[in-house]
Amino acid sequence: MRDFINFKKMITPTIIAMIFWLGVIVCIIAGIKIIQERSIQEGVAFLILGPLVLRVICENLIILFSINANLLDIKTILKSQQDRENQ
Repeated sequence: MRDFINFKKMITPTIIAMIFWLGVIVCIIAGIKIIQERSIQEGVAFLILGPLVLRVICENLIILFSINANLLDIKTILKSQQDRENQ
């Protein structure tokens, strides 16, 4: 809980994953609606490309948080090495 309060634990990757699944549901509903109202090709394209594009966008956002986590790990390792050298 302390890490959460001090912003050391990120909740945004979890939120991004939830947004992705909600987006997939929206893409499926919209794709079915497009098939019914317009054309089958557009609807199928939306059904396939919609979740794919959404996945790429969400993965890019999560990569930013992974970079942040890795940098924090490096910082911790370097600090512990520096503390050992100073003793």
